[in-house]
Amino acid sequence: MIFLSALFFALLVIGCSRYKPDAMGSYNELITFGNKAIVDSVKPALMDVWSKTIRTPQEEKLYRILYRRPEEFKHYRKYRNLLLIGRIGAYDPISKMVTEALDSAALEEARLGISYIFTKQDIWARNQLVIFLVSPDANLLSANLINDRRELFKYLDQSVNERLSEWLYDRVQGMGEQFEIEDSLRNLFGYSIRIPRNFDIETLSNNFVWLRALAPDRWVFIWFTNEPPESLSIKWWRETRDSLCSLYYEGDIVVAGTEQLEQTEGLGDNPVYRIRSLWKNPHSLLGGPILSYILYDERTGRLYIIDCALFAAGTRKEPYLRHLQIIAESFRPVSE
Repeated sequence: MIFLSALFFALLVIGCSRYKPDAMGSYNELITFGNKAIVDSVKPALMDVWSKTIRTPQEEKLYRILYRRPEEFKHYRKYRNLLLIGRIGAYDPISKMVTEALDSAALEEARLGISYIFTKQDIWARNQLVIFLVSPDANLLSANLINDRRELFKYLDQSVNERLSEWLYDRVQGMGEQFEIEDSLRNLFGYSIRIPRNFDIETLSNNFVWLRALAPDRWVFIWFTNEPPESLSIKWWRETRDSLCSLYYEGDIVVAGTEQLEQTEGLGDNPVYRIRSLWKNPHSLLGGPILSYILYDERTGRLYIIDCALFAAGTRKEPYLRHLQIIAESFRPVSE
C-alpha cells in the first residue's frame, strides 16, 4: 500500500514535468478511480450527475462512467477525462494521491467541507481534464454531488466541447477550417458559423444553406425568416422543418412526439431554444437524431433555425451529434 501510494505520487510529479503526449480514449468516457468502499458509496450520486442519455433513436449515454481498479491507474493516466475520488484521512493509494496533489489551502477547504471538487488540466497528457473529489465523509460527498449535479454536468460538458472544438477545427492532412465558405456566408446572409474540414455547401438559396459531410452522412442547415410567427411552438417548428425537408431533404419528417424542448445558452446574447428529436423518411427505412436551435435576433428582427441531423446506421451516433452541436453553437448573427 505504501509502495503504491509513493508510485502514484511519483507519477503525478513526473506527469507535471515531462513532455506530454495527446490524451487518449473517448471524449465521453470518465475513467474513475478510488477505494472500492468509497466508490461504491458515491456511485449512485455519480450516476445521477453524469449518466444522462439521449435518443438516437436508441438510448446513448452522453458520458460513460468507467470504474477501474487503483492498480490499473498507470494504464489510464493519459486518458482524456479522469475522476479521482479520495477521502481525507484514508490511507488507500488514490486517497493519498488526491490529498497530496492539493495545496494546503485547498486541503483545508476540503477538510472543513467548504469545497469538495478540484480540477487540473494536462497533468499527464495534453487536452486532459482531471477531476479530484475529496471529502472527509463519503455521505457528505454524495450529498454535495447531488446538490450541484447541474453545475457539475455543465462543467464537464463544456470542457469536453472546448477540447473537441480544438480538434474539430484543427488542420489535419492539409485540411482545416473552411474560412472561405464562412466569409461567403457572412457576406451573403449576414451571419457567421464556423465550418470544419470535410463540410461543404450542398444547397444554397435565398434564406437557406445546407452544409454536409459524408461517412457518416451528417448535416447542418441554417434557415431564417424576416416574418417570424407571433408565438413559437413545437408544432410550428415541426411543420416548418418538414416543409424545408420536403424541398431539400427528399421528404424527411420529424417523428411527432419525440421532441424535447429546453431554453439554453449560447449563440451570442440572444435567447435560444434547443430541441432534441428524431427524424424518419416515410419512403425508406432511414432515420436518426435531430438537434435543432431556434434563435430570434432582436437587432435584425430575424428568426433563425439552425438544424443538425445525421444518418449513421450501425454505429454510435452521440460523438457525431456532438460535432454537429459544436458547429451549430458557433453560429452568430453578424449584428453582434
